[in-house]
Amino acid sequence: MEKEKNKPQGKISLADLQADAQKHKAVFENISRPIFGTGQNPDIRFSPEIFDQLPWILHSGCAKLVDPIEKESFLFAALGVISGLLPNVQGFYDTRNYGTNIFCYILGKYGIGKGAIQLAKKLGIKIHTVRKEAYEEAMKEYNKELLQYKKDMKAYLNDKSDNTPEPEEPDPPP
Repeated sequence: MEKEKNKPQGKISLADLQADAQKHKAVFENISRPIFGTGQNPDIRFSPEIFDQLPWILHSGCAKLVDPIEKESFLFAALGVISGLLPNVQGFYDTRNYGTNIFCYILGKYGIGKGAIQLAKKLGIKIHTVRKEAYEEAMKEYNKELLQYKKDMKAYLNDKSDNTPEPEEPDPPP
């Protein structure tokens, strides 16, 4: 036990991954295949153990929902929302970089828990708002710098002496 605590946090060995996969294998084996196009009403597709093993942010969202189908809808949509919040996370496989983006399209009849998807949207709203405000502030600062640059450039072009250095144009925000 003490040996595991001293492992470097950034590296995971293949043996650790295999042991973790074996530990969770029983949970994933309980997932039944969805029934599409048969006219039957698909039952709950995830075992309840999956919801208990989710990270805190997903677990707390699912815990607020009572209907198992709504929990599934929320979880599916939340994975799509959270994947869009990880633009700097990439993996390299077979000479290509892969991002974490998961695109979700949810289609269903009325009354099957699609309303829970709106809760998943709330996960990203706060981060979106903070990023948008930071961009707007950076844009204001850029516009001020650009205005000053134009004034300095006009003065530079009108100045006949070679004493003043040419002003540098500011970089726009990303």
